[in-house]
Amino acid sequence: MRKLLLKFLLIVFPLVMGILFIVFGIRNHALGKQSESWPSVQGSLVGESTSPRKKKRVHISYEYRVNGISYKSSRVNFQDDKASKKQIRSQYNVGDSLAVYYNPADPEQSVLQRGATLTSLLMKLFGALFCFGMSAFFLFSRKL
Repeated sequence: MRKLLLKFLLIVFPLVMGILFIVFGIRNHALGKQSESWPSVQGSLVGESTSPRKKKRVHISYEYRVNGISYKSSRVNFQDDKASKKQIRSQYNVGDSLAVYYNPADPEQSVLQRGATLTSLLMKLFGALFCFGMSAFFLFSRKL
């Protein structure tokens, strides 16, 4: 019974992870494509830091106003890559003005860099294929 449960978990967990990679990868790629036509407003960088435990993790936050309503966000782009965050940190200081692109249907959704790259989508799909491959490996493995 325990062996069957373990095999089930080893098959289902990578499969679920693969599905999540696919769903979020396609969603982020589509949102990145949509952001190419979003209008912009002036915002300001209000915070930046590097995680003390994980030196490579970069955090930024910015504020902007749309139709008199203030919003705050930390999303640089829909690829969510470290290089883009580091680029913003190197170009701007806290308090500097910057262009913020926002979704006119949902102004709370914003980015500092518009667009989507095929590389980002392919990396997520590669992750999904890896998870599906692990599921198939455990499904057909005779040793478990």
